[in-house]
Amino acid sequence: GTHELVDFEYGTSNGKYYVELKDITSFSGGTAGVLVSPIGLPLTFTEVFLNEEELSWNVEDEVDIMMYNVYGSTDGVIFNLLGSVSAEQGDFYSFEIESQNIYFKVVAVEESGEIIESDVLYKGQHYGSFDISPNPSSDLFILSFDTPISESMAFLEVFNIYGELIYSANAVTGMEFGVDFLPGVYCVTLSQGGEKRTIKVVKG
Repeated sequence: GTHELVDFEYGTSNGKYYVELKDITSFSGGTAGVLVSPIGLPLTFTEVFLNEEELSWNVEDEVDIMMYNVYGSTDGVIFNLLGSVSAEQGDFYSFEIESQNIYFKVVAVEESGEIIESDVLYKGQHYGSFDISPNPSSDLFILSFDTPISESMAFLEVFNIYGELIYSANAVTGMEFGVDFLPGVYCVTLSQGGEKRTIKVVKG
C-alpha cells in the first residue's frame, strides 16, 4: 500500500519528552484519537571540570536520572565509587574530592538502571601555561606549554577563519609549526583530556 507522511510535534509532559502525531484518520473514515508516545532523549555531559578540590559537571536532557555516581582511580583502569549526588532536575552538579585518586569520572544512573558515563578526567590535566610565539609571525610559530602529564597526551589543531582544519599533530612543548601557512588569522587549539584551550595567531 501507499504511505503518507504525517504531521507531528515535540513537547514535554510531566518531565517526559513525547511526539504527538496529528491528523491521523482511522479505517472507518473518522479521525483517530491523538497518539502520544513517550520518547527518551539521552542525558549529555556538556562539560566536566576537575581541580584539586572539586569535580563538577554540566548536563543537558536530564530526564529519569536518579543519581550521579563519582568514581576515582589511581591508575585509570580500576575505578572505585567515591560517593553519589542525587539528581535534582538541574544542569550543574559538583562533588568534593578528598582522596589520593588521580583519575575521575561521573556515571549517571537512570531509573531503569541504565548508566551514562562521562569522559575520564585526571588531576593536573590543565596546561598551566599555554603560549605561541612569536605572534604575529612572518615565519613560524613555536608552541610552549607546561603539563605534569605525558606530553604525548596533548594534541594540537589549527583552523583557518572558515573553521577548516589545516594542521594537526601530537603536541610537544617547543615544537615549531606554521612555516607554510598563508598570511591570515588562525585559531590554534591545544587539547588534553577533557580540556581545550584556543589562541588566535596571525601569520604576516
